[in-house]
Amino acid sequence: MRNERFFKHDLLPFAEARYSRGSTAPFKPHMHRSFSIGAVNSGEVVYQVKGKAATLAPGSLAIINPETLHACNPVGGKGRSYSMLYLSLFTVMVSKQTGLSTRCLYALWMMSVVFFWDCFVILVVGRERGKKWLENSVHIVEKTAGVALVIFGIILLFS
Repeated sequence: MRNERFFKHDLLPFAEARYSRGSTAPFKPHMHRSFSIGAVNSGEVVYQVKGKAATLAPGSLAIINPETLHACNPVGGKGRSYSMLYLSLFTVMVSKQTGLSTRCLYALWMMSVVFFWDCFVILVVGRERGKKWLENSVHIVEKTAGVALVIFGIILLFS
C-alpha cells in the first residue's frame, strides 16, 4: 500500500517536505531544481547518482544537489518508507522584481562560495594529513553542521 503526503507552508516558501510510506514505485533517473535531503525510514533502497550505486538502509541520508541526475528505488521491489526535504532558499531571495544587476551579484556570490569551498575540500581531502583529520573529526563536523542548520531554521522561522 502506498501512502504519500506533501507538506508546504506559506511561512516557509523555500521548503517542501514529502513523506512516503510503503512505496514500491520505481523512479526513473530524474533531477530536482532544489537542494534535496532524503532519509530512509524503513526498507532498503538503491541510490544511484553519477554512475555509481549504493544501498541505503533505514537511518541513511541522501543529499542531492540541485540539477543532479539521480534515482532512488526499492531493493527487490519491496516497500520502503522515506522522507524528503526540498530546499530552494534562492527562490526566496530572488523574485520577479529583483533587478538583473542584483541577480548577477547573487550568482557571482554563489559561484564564488562554491568555488572556494570546493578548493578547500580538494586541498584538505587531497592530502593524507587532511584525510586523517577528517576521519577523526567527522563526528564533530556532522554535529556542528546539525547545530548550525537548527539555528538557521530557528532564525528563519522567527524572522
